[in-house]
Amino acid sequence: MKHRTFSQYFGWVFKITLLWLFCFQTVQGEPYKIALVNQDNYRIIKFAYGGVNSRAYGEVVDTSDGRGAEGGYANPANWSGVGTQPDFIGTILSNADYQVDYFTSDTLPTISPTDYNVVIIQDPLKDNNRGFDRSVLQQGSELPDLLEHTTSEAFWSKILGYFNAGGGVVLVGDAVRLLEKLDISIKTDETANTLSEPLEGKPSKWLFINGWPFCGTDRNGSGTYQVESSVLLAPGTKLADLKLFSGNDKGGGEAIWSDTVYYPVNGVSLLDVRVQGSSEYPLNHKVCNPPVGKVIVDDVLTHFMGYTIHDSKKIFYIGNDSFFDYKLRDHRGAWHAKSFLEMKYTTTEAGQQLILKLVEQVLNYSTETCIPSIEIDLNSNNRVTGDKVVVNAHIKGPKGSVSSCEPTQVVETVWVKLPNDAVIPLIEPFTGLTLLPGDDIDTKIFEYTFSGAEPIGAYQIGGRLLH
Repeated sequence: MKHRTFSQYFGWVFKITLLWLFCFQTVQGEPYKIALVNQDNYRIIKFAYGGVNSRAYGEVVDTSDGRGAEGGYANPANWSGVGTQPDFIGTILSNADYQVDYFTSDTLPTISPTDYNVVIIQDPLKDNNRGFDRSVLQQGSELPDLLEHTTSEAFWSKILGYFNAGGGVVLVGDAVRLLEKLDISIKTDETANTLSEPLEGKPSKWLFINGWPFCGTDRNGSGTYQVESSVLLAPGTKLADLKLFSGNDKGGGEAIWSDTVYYPVNGVSLLDVRVQGSSEYPLNHKVCNPPVGKVIVDDVLTHFMGYTIHDSKKIFYIGNDSFFDYKLRDHRGAWHAKSFLEMKYTTTEAGQQLILKLVEQVLNYSTETCIPSIEIDLNSNNRVTGDKVVVNAHIKGPKGSVSSCEPTQVVETVWVKLPNDAVIPLIEPFTGLTLLPGDDIDTKIFEYTFSGAEPIGAYQIGGRLLH
């Protein structure tokens, strides 16, 4: 068994435990390293409420007139939980034992694939209660340009250099628009809705719920996100649940789950998602018993995840701009027992696994392209006195089918670490190699015959290629 290790090097590490039969066991190497640019601590839905305004993950007190909440929604003191959420993608990766380092667009240094296996780029909204024109709620409307934190040419130059060197890049949400710098056109996709009783000014896309319940009558809505087609998960797999609730008596605007998928016109979809759901909205302001309409959504969001090809190499993307756990609770108009409005989006375990599966796709692709690799092989896993262990190295150069791969100079190191933590090199220290695209080298590194006098304990045999 062999476990690939990636950090400042690319190589393999084996753990050997010398028992009475000298049993060889493998051990997990150092974790993959992820650079995550612009972590999202707000989780903002861009067109979420009323007239229309952005809304962050959080809770707001009753801001109705005369309720003592000065400054209304615009006053941060009326909110809790805003800007304090852990980054959704980064947390999933860290929990799966990836090493995740966070940067902003300004603090990201010049990096290479030997520094980080994958760079994930986000450009999240950070201004809660930002207002937009209501025209954005209609099908066919042009979305505003929301890129704000990734517009620096210096930043883009670093990302392009990393990508050209063979690094794996993932763009998230509206950060997919960065592909326009490569002359790749971007499209957007949003769920269409059907209203049982169309009303002027109501959204013609997305699932939403309206206020004005009156007389303690609640309004509800719910929806699901399921795999329609994918190479990552089986069709029908549920990815997330959406819940909408209004128990507020005071009139207010809609609560809108306004997610958008951004994708390149030449993209290859790895995941299409079916969105299904329904919700309620009063048709007029009649007190106590207004007629109620239904919002119906049954649509497929294509390119939820995918990749595009540039210069013979893949750039991956998470097209959806709101794929994170989210909860908004608003107490405005809190005049009866069930006194809040709530919008809640909860990813399933399978939904969170999607992040890991996409990153695995990126890693598998990156290690097959321009990045050289070394594997350390043992001729057996079990030893007795008198047996011989043979250590071989299998070295691969940059993949020859990638047009931009160039000869790579590396330094090869292979070593054994003894139970007392002493490290003994198995080849001449700092042995240099020039690897050409398509090189595939097998070589014997070391052999040893067991005498029975070896100390019992944990040994490690490993190899690295340093750029």
